Amino acid sequence: MTELLGVPPEDFPTFRTWTSDIGLVFSLALGGDIPARVEAAVTGLYDYVDGLMAAKRAAPGDDLISALVSIQQAEGSASRDEMQNLIVSMIFAAHDTTRLQLANAMVTFSEHPDQWKLLGENPELAQQAVEEVMRWRPSTNALFRYAPADFEFRGESIPKGTMLLVGVQAVQRDPQAFPGGDVFDITAPRSTPVLQFGGGLHYCLGAPLARLEITESLPVLAARLGAPSISGPVSWRPAIGITGPNELPLRFG
Repeated sequence: MTELLGVPPEDFPTFRTWTSDIGLVFSLALGGDIPARVEAAVTGLYDYVDGLMAAKRAAPGDDLISALVSIQQAEGSASRDEMQNLIVSMIFAAHDTTRLQLANAMVTFSEHPDQWKLLGENPELAQQAVEEVMRWRPSTNALFRYAPADFEFRGESIPKGTMLLVGVQAVQRDPQAFPGGDVFDITAPRSTPVLQFGGGLHYCLGAPLARLEITESLPVLAARLGAPSISGPVSWRPAIGITGPNELPLRFG
């Protein structure tokens, strides 16, 4: 994504830290060092993007930020702040969720080596395997919504405007919503879509790209490498928000 946007290669490591830390914005309630890390990432990323936009205006390149800046200059349809916010959103949304979903996929297959072998022998199952991985261990494990009207749920009164936190993984393993959902099976047809991309007007614009990236990755790995196993300690990001392993040492075969 940094290559597509036009970020110089020497800045990739810094971007990786910022995009990882900014994703913790959904876990602010947990306190600790999370608020400070998020603030530092937001400040750093916005300042950097501001400078990068200025550089692209002065010397446009063959990249997405150059194209956006050129259009903004020609049409004036978006303010500088709007353009800056759009670019920051693309950087953040295009990286953290997808890399953690791929990591979650590897954790899942380490627990189900038979399914890894099945995918390696049947690459045509790739798209279905991706949907099953996202259902079983989603990198976005919570949806934030507001009640559009007063309602009651299991004896609990929910006033209009109440913010609701929907536990994605719990729903997606519920056999009532996903028949047979308490079992990880890349061959099982699932008619219910996963929740983490949202829906309707609030559907994730990057969903096709995220699916494509993981769909390209998994069958290549499964065809060339034996089943993954975790070969060292793993610590995890908070379960609420964008979640997955901070580090994932793996051994294949």
